[in-house]
Amino acid sequence: MSASFLKLGATNVGIPGFDWHVSDVADFDGDGNADIAIASLVAQKVYIWFGKGDGTFTAGSSTLDFPHAQRQPVDVEAGDFNQDGKDDLAILINNPYGGVNAHGPLKIALSNGAARTFGTPADFGELPWSHELLVRDMDGDGHLDVIIAGDTGLMIFRGIGDGTFAASQTFGSTFWLGIAIDDFDRDGGPDVVGTDFGGGKAGIYLNFCGRASLNLSSSQNPAPQGTPITVTGTVVSPPAVAATGTFTLKRGTTVLASGNLNGGSTLQATMNDLTPGTYTISLEYSGDSRLVPAAKTLQQVVTIPPFGPPPGLNAISFGGPVQLAWYATANTDHYEVWRNNGAGWVFAGNAPNASFTDNGAPSSAALLYKVRAVAAGGTLSELSAQELALTYAFTDATLTPGVTAARLVHLSELRSAANAVRALASLGAMSWSEPSPSLIRASHLTELRTAIAAARANLGLPPASYSDDPLAAGTTVKAIHFEQLRSAMR
Repeated sequence: MSASFLKLGATNVGIPGFDWHVSDVADFDGDGNADIAIASLVAQKVYIWFGKGDGTFTAGSSTLDFPHAQRQPVDVEAGDFNQDGKDDLAILINNPYGGVNAHGPLKIALSNGAARTFGTPADFGELPWSHELLVRDMDGDGHLDVIIAGDTGLMIFRGIGDGTFAASQTFGSTFWLGIAIDDFDRDGGPDVVGTDFGGGKAGIYLNFCGRASLNLSSSQNPAPQGTPITVTGTVVSPPAVAATGTFTLKRGTTVLASGNLNGGSTLQATMNDLTPGTYTISLEYSGDSRLVPAAKTLQQVVTIPPFGPPPGLNAISFGGPVQLAWYATANTDHYEVWRNNGAGWVFAGNAPNASFTDNGAPSSAALLYKVRAVAAGGTLSELSAQELALTYAFTDATLTPGVTAARLVHLSELRSAANAVRALASLGAMSWSEPSPSLIRASHLTELRTAIAAARANLGLPPASYSDDPLAAGTTVKAIHFEQLRSAMR
């Protein structure tokens, strides 16, 4: 097989004057074509040549003037310094011929975007004789910084993120002629290598602001209301440094999950109660002695469920009418509510919105409910998943943990209710191991959990969750145990 080689042809864009070098390439006007920024010493200008996308350029279509005596642009780099999505310019000014006028400022010219022009350059600091600048985020704060090689050391201007910069910091005293940036120690932080003009050596400065990588994802985005949304955040250590510290998943300011990186690097949280809207989900890493703090965000969108079986049906009663609520669906005129007390499904009523009060529900009964959406033209959706309700009037309607004492009457009422739910599920009544107890034991509650679990499974309902599961023999019976059993049936 013969080898193929790239054949290069010359294109002269006619750059005027004696030029230091072609300094940077970026899409300055946002048209998708690469443009060129050139620092011209003799002309004392920075030229922007706008690419046409075919290898040719619009000649001299934008310039920045620096007419000061013996103050000339020697290097220029592109970067979005004010984070508006448009590339700006960092320009190094000095007198390359030395002498008393060798000093000059770092100039930042912010882009005007599609206008193909730049604002008046702003000055930051007074520099020694300098040779090259580069643009990177050196400290991991998400803002671009400017790094300059000069005759008195390495200078860093830390970006604020709004187009301005903090006062410069100088590292070392070597006469830096040229610089390059890479992660030489694999800690995730950009390091600097420079050439020493006088000493004939290359020097390396290692950055002690290493960085971990953050990954943040959602199981579904956008997601219809009522859909469980699982967000996952992961902190990935750089190759040579194991990240320590803490990390946190948040929804806005609400903490969803948190952990210590010594115990793992992934956090997960599931949300199923979000109303339609947009939510900011963030993963925040604390940083440690080597790695800088970091954060990553995503915008979680929750939409109105489409026309169809209404999700999120919930039914509850405290011995009176059953209160029902669900998530509203799009393009719906009203909803139909259906009830089943074990003798088959019957129509309970229409609801103009996503809630309904069933005043016709029989008392002391276990009931099932379903809901379906009806469009303006009469189109019916499928029926929703069914939900259990219980119209028993319990003694002490709410058992408050730490306040209400558990009594034998509470146990007796729960047994009657559990057998009603079992009958609804076409199961026989439960045979209790101690029909007339004189004391409440943990085993009595375990029997109730078993009786209710079998009924919920037969009805196609998800398992209920309980504290102290399983209940070990001798466990102190608490009000919360009774309250959770009631909730499992109503």
